[in-house]
Amino acid sequence: MTNSKKIYIKAYTRINLGDDLFIHILCSRYPNVTFYLKAHKNFTDIFKDIKNLIIQDDFTNIKFDANVYIGGSIFIESAPTSCDRVLDLKDEIIKENTPTFIIGANFGPYKTEKYFNTVKNEIIKNVKSITFRDKYSYNLFKDLPNVYYAPDTVFTLDTSNFKKINSNEIGISLIHHLERENLEQNYEKYLNTISNFAKHYINKDFNIRLFSFCEYEKDLIAINLFKSKFNEDELKHIFITDYQGDINTILSEINNLNCFITTRFHATILGIKLDVPVIPICYSNKTINVLEDLDFPNENIYTFNNIENLDYSIPEIFKTEKIKDAIKQFEDLDKHLKNNL
Repeated sequence: MTNSKKIYIKAYTRINLGDDLFIHILCSRYPNVTFYLKAHKNFTDIFKDIKNLIIQDDFTNIKFDANVYIGGSIFIESAPTSCDRVLDLKDEIIKENTPTFIIGANFGPYKTEKYFNTVKNEIIKNVKSITFRDKYSYNLFKDLPNVYYAPDTVFTLDTSNFKKINSNEIGISLIHHLERENLEQNYEKYLNTISNFAKHYINKDFNIRLFSFCEYEKDLIAINLFKSKFNEDELKHIFITDYQGDINTILSEINNLNCFITTRFHATILGIKLDVPVIPICYSNKTINVLEDLDFPNENIYTFNNIENLDYSIPEIFKTEKIKDAIKQFEDLDKHLKNNL
């Protein structure tokens, strides 16, 4: 590995299933490349099986062949300091003579033209390429020659080893309103509607599996609020999967669900990828945009505003050939690393 190319990864490192999958997918795609990730030492255990990934605090004296920023909602204007954070990001990932690739992102939500122009002029114009995961974001910047579109990176995940096992579980992915703007007003309605859905299936002898994708972002707090809606007998049918880095276990459990109510973005992506019937409850336009790109049936998409209309029937499995185009997320990086594939 000493002769391999060296790549610096910029990613979200808070033990979040979606972002951890990004890192796994990236490193496994290029086994002959050495990747470097700046993260807390507690994060090392999660990726101990990835032999071509080095996690440490300081890379000052390493000359990289490329920088890769792999993430989803990396351009959000959430505060007056958002433009300053863009400039900090520029200092971190855009270096002279080192090409930078941004993979799997979406843009927004944003509030001001100042933020839009800062991202466009300081980041996007200065990277080798950026591949957005939704056409909405792509269309905002498609006048630039280095901007591309492909479906979400997680659609490239190799799931061939997962075999379906008959189960009687309904999966539910929850989020907490404190981590998301503008959800508090409808949050109680959200919990009540989904808990009633769960009770309907508990009465039909189904079990309910609640998924926490990211403890740091308060998924477990949301789960405890949700559980408070059930009596003692109903709680015997409710189980919790708390993701703490064991990717294979959580993917296996999702794979065997009868149905998946998905509020987290990558719960929806994984449900589609694993041929599980999904009922998306979209807290953000980023999920709606991606589903529309895939021609997902509109009648099966819910938001916090219309959650009370939730249909209790289990939908058909959604299948589309479009997810195969997700491999194009890596097209430019493949060219750059052509001798290391």
